[in-house]
Amino acid sequence: MKLSREEISSPEFWTDERCFITECLNSEEIEEFSLAIARVRPAVTTQLHCLRGTKEIYIVRKGTGLVLIGDQEVEVSVGDSVIIPANTPQRITNLSNSEDLEFYCHCSPRFVPEAYENLE
Repeated sequence: MKLSREEISSPEFWTDERCFITECLNSEEIEEFSLAIARVRPAVTTQLHCLRGTKEIYIVRKGTGLVLIGDQEVEVSVGDSVIIPANTPQRITNLSNSEDLEFYCHCSPRFVPEAYENLE
């Protein structure tokens, strides 16, 4: 099975979560996981939210951030990863005043908009 470029990748887009997303892989053909790149502008905190029934892993590729996972805060930088269990409140703050924060978002099962719950 070969997936088309449209099925596995999309251009960057802005979300109400206060970050930009580029979906690298999110297809109905692969229900087990999805992969995206999130970009958070300097000094911005994303929306507090959870993903119902979906575990997420962040892998930082640029910048530094402060991740809230449930009631724990963890500082992250390039190369760090964090696991966010399904149904757990989460958000991330870009700690820089001048550089974007970028990280991979690996969701299992794949991300679907219906799983997103705004907690603000």
